[in-house]
Amino acid sequence: MNLSTFDHYRELIKSLSKREGLTFRQICQITNIHSSYFSRVMNERADFSQEQLYLIGKALNLTGWELDFLLLLGERDSSSVKNHADYVDKKIVAIRNEKQKVLSNLKDLNLTMSEQEKEEYYQSPLTALILMYLTIQKYRNKPKLIAKALHLDPAVIDKEIRTLIKLNLVIENDGLEVINRSIHIDESHKMHKHNLINWRLESINHLQKGQKKGHDWQFSTLFSTTEEKKKEIRDLFKKFVVEAQKMVGPEDPDAEVEVYHMNFDLY
Repeated sequence: MNLSTFDHYRELIKSLSKREGLTFRQICQITNIHSSYFSRVMNERADFSQEQLYLIGKALNLTGWELDFLLLLGERDSSSVKNHADYVDKKIVAIRNEKQKVLSNLKDLNLTMSEQEKEEYYQSPLTALILMYLTIQKYRNKPKLIAKALHLDPAVIDKEIRTLIKLNLVIENDGLEVINRSIHIDESHKMHKHNLINWRLESINHLQKGQKKGHDWQFSTLFSTTEEKKKEIRDLFKKFVVEAQKMVGPEDPDAEVEVYHMNFDLY
């Protein structure tokens, strides 16, 4: 779910409550908001305060820009001063444009998968890893080479390939053919944090096993700066990801291609 596509906080709350499996009554119990008032707001007969929206956002597991976005929608929709509402709307549009820009610049996105299919895909990092190996011709031709490269039982690789076929990411057509190279989920998706943790654990495992190769690079740094410069650094990371993603993709069949992994953390 891309939160930035929503234009009103009521619709966003309805959608998020379904995603989190929470009823409005349960949200009221968590936030200590009276159910009759909650109902009035959702039926457009009143508005939540910023404090109430904050509590609702936390109950719906929103953090960072997602929580900010919900609060801005609420602030704009409840404002009785046009200039103020217009001012807040510009902030909303800025967030929306930033999120849409990142999504539109990433290629090979499969945005038609169901939520259940995305959850299955992101449950284990091995599923995405096998998909990436299958984008390379030598591994498509001989999937047993994947088992050798990853030091895994061929039966494990075969099971993951069956999953990818079921998810319509790979088809069998005189061999294996990759239909979609990547499945993107934004920061609001409930599997986003799970996916981040999985790949951080993979990185730790890689370091502990001493599997570093000649051109691998690990880097960590601490620094002090302003919040504004931190945001500028974050934006540089985002630009880099987009530019780097443009560099990779289908390669010449004769090229020597392997699978690589990259993480970024800024906090």
